[in-house]
Amino acid sequence: ANLLATPQRPPRVRADLNVGPGQFVLVNPDTGDADFSLAHQGADMRIRTSVAGALESELTLTLGEGEVIVLALQSSLARGWPKAPMRHPLKGRLTASLGELGFVSSIIPDVQNFNGSLDVDVQLAGTLNSPRLSGYARLDEGRLDIPRMGLNLTAIHLAASGHNSKKMVLDGGARSGPGELVLSGQLAPTETGIWGLELSISGKEFEVARIPEARVLISPDLKASIIGREIRLEGEIDIPTARLEPPDISLAVRPS
Repeated sequence: ANLLATPQRPPRVRADLNVGPGQFVLVNPDTGDADFSLAHQGADMRIRTSVAGALESELTLTLGEGEVIVLALQSSLARGWPKAPMRHPLKGRLTASLGELGFVSSIIPDVQNFNGSLDVDVQLAGTLNSPRLSGYARLDEGRLDIPRMGLNLTAIHLAASGHNSKKMVLDGGARSGPGELVLSGQLAPTETGIWGLELSISGKEFEVARIPEARVLISPDLKASIIGREIRLEGEIDIPTARLEPPDISLAVRPS
């Protein structure tokens, strides 16, 4: 790696990083435990800048045979350097093709046996503080289990698409028990620049619990807004079926 920097001009960078097979681990700083781990077959990163301030970078992460995530970015650091870095022009592309989604269980332990295929091809344009998106991200033929609630979700699908705009339009759904869930919405930046998610969620007789103590079906009609850590939810949820059977405590030892 080489780095040459002066206060008046963008830095000159030439760097290559190669990582062999292993695991990426995210450690909780409070407990020292691993909150998340992701096995991979190797990663490569390349960064180049020119005298004129042109930036080219590429990150390639290989998770398995034929399962690769590639992020390529181009920009010009000369415009507004160093006072307005977020106004630099942006050009990039994110591609991914994953046929194995078992790593999701490392992020959400309650989710097991997550199967399906994920394909991503998203182009970036605009500036760092006002990107424009084109392309798609698509999850197809998804299935997963939530053993703690006795659930088996099938026909999971989710698509996000953009057409040289500041937003991605979302559409998806899933089946559980006798019913299904449908969602639609968009992912877009708010007036403050923070990205926000707006969703409409509807369904009929969607199973949310199937355990000895309870079987519950819901028919939701909800609107959700997620901005940063703030979540707003409004609407109604009908419960067409709810069977609750508290555990038998008749054999519990009574105090003498």
